[in-house]
Amino acid sequence: MTTIGALATPAPEPSTLARPRIRRCQYRRVVCVAAGTAAYEVHCLHPRLRVAHPIGDLAAALDVCNGCDAEGIFRPDED
Repeated sequence: MTTIGALATPAPEPSTLARPRIRRCQYRRVVCVAAGTAAYEVHCLHPRLRVAHPIGDLAAALDVCNGCDAEGIFRPDED
């Protein structure tokens, strides 16, 4: 429970919180691993890389992509 001024508000339930999401990048490629499944593989296609760099599944990409500090890669509405 959280107190704001004189009002006490209950803490939000974990199921009502927004799920973390990957910021929209201009150089990310998401590939479906198998048709009809929810399994995806993520690659970084940044111009400084000679070939696509495999990051892993969406869970691994969440940490890697959101922690990226390269300039100008995120879409303007994400900065």
